[in-house]
Amino acid sequence: MLRKEEGKENALPGRDAEPEGYWFDGPAEGLEGVAVSRRKALGIFGAGLLGATGMLTAFSAPAEARRRRRRRRRKAKVTPNPVVVVPGTPTVLNITNPGNSALTISKVEVLDSGGRVIRTINLPDVTIAPGATVPVTINDPLLDAEGLKLIDERGVVIDIVDDNGDIIPIVVDVGI
Repeated sequence: MLRKEEGKENALPGRDAEPEGYWFDGPAEGLEGVAVSRRKALGIFGAGLLGATGMLTAFSAPAEARRRRRRRRRKAKVTPNPVVVVPGTPTVLNITNPGNSALTISKVEVLDSGGRVIRTINLPDVTIAPGATVPVTINDPLLDAEGLKLIDERGVVIDIVDDNGDIIPIVVDVGI
């Protein structure tokens, strides 16, 4: 860092005269009567700069939230619902894509009675064209499941809708 030292000439090439001051000397001029060192003034300036940067980050958060909400609007229809699980046999879900863009399902989250995720079942990516219905086989026994969530390739939950377009849960019924 270059410093302005008393009694020495400016060592920068192409400059013959002593510099008049530093760029932050102007804002610091009002502090002449106050005992604040240059180091302390720079610290205060740096804190203000970090605070301003933090404010910019805070204002970008709502935009990110809107983007996440938009991603969650992907929808699918699942039949049968409730899903009947028969011990010892794979469970088949018929999933319909009511949207107008392709839908890819990568995972199924198994939920307990409180809606908490018990485990995640990774599936080979299943891509469903708009308006198409595809059977998805789950080889997990699902005996402890109360519900299911479908997850797309980006890790975003897919909303399950009924014929009216209302969002509904996938309910699991263990048949014995």
